[in-house]
Amino acid sequence: MAAPTDFGTRARVLTDVGVIGTAVMELDLEALDLAREIARREELVQRARGMLSADEAGQLLRIGRQAVDKRRRNKTLLAILQAGDWLYPRAQFHEHEVIPGLPEIVRRSRRVRPWVTLEFILTGDTVLDGLTPREGLLKGGEL
Repeated sequence: MAAPTDFGTRARVLTDVGVIGTAVMELDLEALDLAREIARREELVQRARGMLSADEAGQLLRIGRQAVDKRRRNKTLLAILQAGDWLYPRAQFHEHEVIPGLPEIVRRSRRVRPWVTLEFILTGDTVLDGLTPREGLLKGGEL
């Protein structure tokens, strides 16, 4: 069971047809889709090197929680609402700042779900010679 959480383990078991065979076919398809989405999100969180609370993001950026909340509301920080709390993917930070250029990506993608934005930031692209947008920005690339 390689998943880091109990729920992730359950999602992984539900989505791995080889583990439970034809029993998956009898499950509610929406439940199976939900399990797959949970597993995909868990994988994104791992690729993002975890999530930070607003307080942790503020400590990293050396600003207060109110300033973090303001950046979230202004769409200059990527935030994902989980169980009533805003969480900030660690991948958007480098040292003690937001990666230059990343707030523009967050602003431009305000009409899509934050999970989609996170996946975009962390996925390699042939246009960027296989780099992720995060890696490209860290190398000094422009949008």
